[in-house]
Amino acid sequence: WFVLLSTWRVDLYDIARDPSLANYREVWTRYLPSMAYTAGVAAATALLTTGLGLALAFLIRFRAGRWGPLLLFVVLVTLFGGYLMKIYAWKTILGNEGLLNSALLSAGVVREPVEWLLYSTPAVVLTLVHFALPFAVLPIYAGLRGITDAEMDAARDLGASSGATLATVVLPRAQGGIAAAFTLAFL
Repeated sequence: WFVLLSTWRVDLYDIARDPSLANYREVWTRYLPSMAYTAGVAAATALLTTGLGLALAFLIRFRAGRWGPLLLFVVLVTLFGGYLMKIYAWKTILGNEGLLNSALLSAGVVREPVEWLLYSTPAVVLTLVHFALPFAVLPIYAGLRGITDAEMDAARDLGASSGATLATVVLPRAQGGIAAAFTLAFL
């Protein structure tokens, strides 16, 4: 029904029931730049978030030792902070009178506040990465928990470099978590 209805047009506040694809053509021509920009921001956010999430989850699981559970707890606690609070925190950091501009002015790097720091695509991506990072770390960490220390030791004993161990042991076992992290960050 909705597909049929979407082919009709509105003529002076009245529905004209003459099927045509003009509505679809108008949506694609009018909104394609917005859709492409949104997809680009989402892809950049998802790639950065997944990369940082993988690094942080790997650190928590294999490198942090006894500090791992505490770091995981810190990641979980950030989920309780509200979305608006995170946005205002970045506004406080990147704003014209924010911490970053104040530091740049004090250091003499710039003479006046840098306005593009706040209302720009990189600022949006940075804020979204900050918001989505816990949603990336948790599924990746869950995938990494299935890897035992014996598997990592076996790879090292067989002469695998750190990169080879990452490529042949860690990434294949964490691919489900990485896919989930990318999907959550993209959405």
